[in-house]
Amino acid sequence: MREKTTAPELAERFEVSRRTINRDIEDLCKAGIPIKTAQGTGGGISIMDGYRMDRTILSSKDMQMILAGLRSLDSVSGSRYYSQLMEKIPIVFCCDKVDYRKSKNLPDNALFLDKPIVVSELTETIDHLLSIKNSKVKKLEFRNQTDTIYLTEDQISYAWPKNNRQVCIHTADGGEYTTDMSLASFCGTLNKYDNFVLLASNTVLNMRQIRSISMLKVTMQDGKSFRLGFGEAKILRKSVDACMKKPAQGEKA
Repeated sequence: MREKTTAPELAERFEVSRRTINRDIEDLCKAGIPIKTAQGTGGGISIMDGYRMDRTILSSKDMQMILAGLRSLDSVSGSRYYSQLMEKIPIVFCCDKVDYRKSKNLPDNALFLDKPIVVSELTETIDHLLSIKNSKVKKLEFRNQTDTIYLTEDQISYAWPKNNRQVCIHTADGGEYTTDMSLASFCGTLNKYDNFVLLASNTVLNMRQIRSISMLKVTMQDGKSFRLGFGEAKILRKSVDACMKKPAQGEKA
């Protein structure tokens, strides 16, 4: 096998222009294949000594077949879980010199795969998707114009309406997120969980995150306090007592 060739020879062999050959060589270099060129007598185009093609690299067709296979699992399970999962968690295929990881227009939960796709990286991505599917802890989905946020009920500490169409969520670790939904829709999302209570002030509290209750205010674990209406403290204490008697998420009864 020849170790070196020239652009004119390649152009003639593949019946394309030298310009096309030069473009293809540039694309190969961007893909991580070390192409070496030398000018003058004895020069030419070659692959750097010692380089071996990684047989675990997948072609675009291979990738399409794998994604089609994931979607076909829905027909076996009788659901649209995998299709919906891939819609919710965008997979960004990176190429050229653009670093999409720094893009401000992509959601925080995006997964990145660099072209050419390497099997080990694809396996890691699929394992991540499966870990979400198989997680015993239910995660709630909240969206805004730029992000999709996944939180467990225990991660939500308290929330309040930012306006008629948005709710501000404060998490137990100090995070703050905005979701595009009305307060009524937000409460509907939490309706299946009995950890939450809606105050007269339209503030939603996770009763497991309450530190103390006085006659006029309730204080959360992070020190944040909310005013209580007349007689509201007594009702809230009873609700908290009942809540704390039940097992928390992930605990056995």
